Amino acid sequence: ARALSATHRLALSVEGIMDLAYMGERYTGSLCGRMDQAVAFPPGTAVRMDFDGDRVSCTPLKISARVETPLCIVFADLAGEKHTPTILRELQAAYPVALSEQHAKLHLALGALNAQLCERVLGAIETGDARAF
Repeated sequence: ARALSATHRLALSVEGIMDLAYMGERYTGSLCGRMDQAVAFPPGTAVRMDFDGDRVSCTPLKISARVETPLCIVFADLAGEKHTPTILRELQAAYPVALSEQHAKLHLALGALNAQLCERVLGAIETGDARAF
């Protein structure tokens, strides 16, 4: 989508590029979600993404220039497997109404607990507090 915008001088916003990329993925049968579209932002940009159904809002983070301790993120390949259609099917079964205790725990984990944790982590990232992170 970014290349299309540049080639045809469309001057698409980052959000426009994200929407086109998402629609293209859906059109081709990919079950990827909106989170994949964060790569539309310039390199080195940390972005907060808030989701509400099929809508997403993105806010670049204001990271403190003063960092007490370097913030290191480690990625590891655990040689695991995932099956996106199964994951999505299981999530859809739990929403919008929790029909079991397991569904209720999922609502809590992906709802209020997740929101609290995200706010703490975002605060730590923005202030450069690696220990709190």
